[in-house]
Amino acid sequence: LFFFFLPFTKLHASRVRLQAMANRPHRESKKSGCKEWGVLTWFLLCGFIHIFIEGWFVLFWPRIKDGALNFWVTAPSAHVPANAASMDGLTLGWETYQNFMASMWREYAHADYRYALGDSFVLSMEAITAVFDGFGSFALVYAILNNAPWRHPLQIMVSLAQLYGDVLYFGTEYLDNFSHVDMSDPLYYGVYFTFLNGLWIVIPTLLIIQSFRALTRAMCSSAHQKTE
Repeated sequence: LFFFFLPFTKLHASRVRLQAMANRPHRESKKSGCKEWGVLTWFLLCGFIHIFIEGWFVLFWPRIKDGALNFWVTAPSAHVPANAASMDGLTLGWETYQNFMASMWREYAHADYRYALGDSFVLSMEAITAVFDGFGSFALVYAILNNAPWRHPLQIMVSLAQLYGDVLYFGTEYLDNFSHVDMSDPLYYGVYFTFLNGLWIVIPTLLIIQSFRALTRAMCSSAHQKTE
């Protein structure tokens, strides 16, 4: 996903960098433009991940348990439905996408078996994430590109929702004594469960701090102007 959407992101982020360079000294504008490009990239990726990947899980999670198809190691012909010859291109593409997503989530279920069980908390959390965090992330992409005044309030809301969901995700499994996780496996526990999910704790926290500082500066500036 990152490398697929990177050119699109860089194209639009140039607008952010140009706006920053027009209003600030050179060294500061370059630093600010890089930060905004990074934030824009993050929310663009979040939007696609939350809606198209996590949203798929919410709608089609029973397909994870259907069969033992592994998209990554089986032959290409294994992903083609038996009645592919009678399907049009759109239908065939949809079935291939379904197989791909089911295989990907089946792989992740090795790291957290709650996803294979359709755990009620996981389904609820992922549904909220797909709708609120997903569309909120795309709204933030628009806000950053257009320097919208509501960017930082929304950034706090979306980042806080991401942080809260991830804390609950780790917390509920901790209270269950990590019964759904194989802690001896460095790939599934170390990379999939801990590192990848940990990104949605570290980065949203930093973005909340960024927005808090931006809103504080704006309020101080407004208060200063009123006293003059």
